Order: sequence, then structure tokens, then C-alpha cells
Amino acid sequence: MSTRLGLGTYRCADVCQAAAMAASQGADWVDTAPNYESGQAERSLATVLALYPDLHVSTKVGFVPDSAKRLGVQAGALSGEGAERGHCLAPAYVAWQVARSKRRLGRAPDLVFLHNPEHHCADKDIADRIWAAFLALEDACSNGTVSAYGVATWRGFSSGLFDVATLPELASKASARSTTFGPFNSPSHWSIWHPSRTHSTATVSWSTRSRRSWRSSPLPRCTAARFPAWLLGSCPN
Repeated sequence: MSTRLGLGTYRCADVCQAAAMAASQGADWVDTAPNYESGQAERSLATVLALYPDLHVSTKVGFVPDSAKRLGVQAGALSGEGAERGHCLAPAYVAWQVARSKRRLGRAPDLVFLHNPEHHCADKDIADRIWAAFLALEDACSNGTVSAYGVATWRGFSSGLFDVATLPELASKASARSTTFGPFNSPSHWSIWHPSRTHSTATVSWSTRSRRSWRSSPLPRCTAARFPAWLLGSCPN
């Protein structure tokens, strides 16, 4: 993977404008989710992705945007409980949502993250929940709905619910020949590196597999909702 800096659209008020500006300045990756920009982020990106065919895009599955609740229930992919909770990683919903994301983006996403799999999940159930979702994502990769998948988590690592070694093991269990699982995406508080900055966070994802050339680089990929200029000088080598 050659990406160094990309655009993260969490809490972005105008995803289309931000993505167009980033792409025009050479960014080659944008990260989003179905629930960003009040559920419209993926649709907002479609125009920019069409204008910049080399722009890579990652999205997520897990949180259920309001615009998908009724449709998901009608399609039989989402239970009433899941709709009310606003988060679901049941295999049927994962398959339905990633297909919906592909339609809304106008093309298959390069990467889909399981979005906070620890959300509303008992500790004892987390491994089975992730494995079942991985099965659906492996199928989505096989049929061309997505290109690869990973995990985006706020507290999965920090709480000890799972670790870096566990997730590839679950992916291998989902498919013994899996080459489509790789990156992790987890908040990193930049105050660890710059103690005087306590309110800005960034997202760091990295690759654990090198069986595809775009994931062979050991360098992290960083995106941030708030990306002040001082941060560039604070990044570790």
C-alpha cells in the first residue's frame, strides 16, 4: 500500500466537498461509513469517486443509519431489535449492508471494516460474533461486492476483548485460503506522542498480511477527523 495520508470523514459536515478537495491535492484514500454525514456520506462520495477513479475508498458495516432501518427490516436482513439498537453484525445484515454500500458508492469499496464489533456485545460472545461477520465478508469478497476487509474498533484492543493475533486467526477460520483480511483501524490518541495535545485523535490502520501487494507495506495509514498542522510534525517515524 502506497497511501501515506488520506481523508477520514467522521464528523465531516460536507463529505463531497472535503473528498473533492483532498483528491485534488493528491490524497488517494478516503474512509467513510454508512452512518456518517447523517447517513448520506457514501452517496455524497459517489460523485467524487466517479471523477477520481484512482481514489481508494474504505467504508464500514455495523452501525445502522436511520435511512437503512426500515429497508433492512423489510429486506429481512435486520431484526427489529437490531434496528432499535442501531448496531448489527448479523451475517444477513453484513451482506445486505455491504451490497447497499457498493450501490451507494457507485463501485465496490476497496476495503470494508467491521465497525466497533464490541458494541453491545458480551465478552464471551465477541469471538463468535466477529467470526460470523467474517464469513459474510469472505462471501462478499468472493462475489466482488468488496475487495478486502478489516476491523475498526474504539476499545476492542484497549479493553482486551481481542488482540492483533486473534483477528487473523478468526479470518483464517472463516476461510482457510483467505487473502482478503488485513488492516485494523483503531483510534490512537496523539497525546501519547505529544502530551500537550489532548483533544485530537487520529486513526491508525496497518497490515498484518503481505499476500497482496497493496497490503505489503509495513507503514501505517493515518486519517483524522481533526488534523491540525502541528500533528504532522508530531508523527513518529
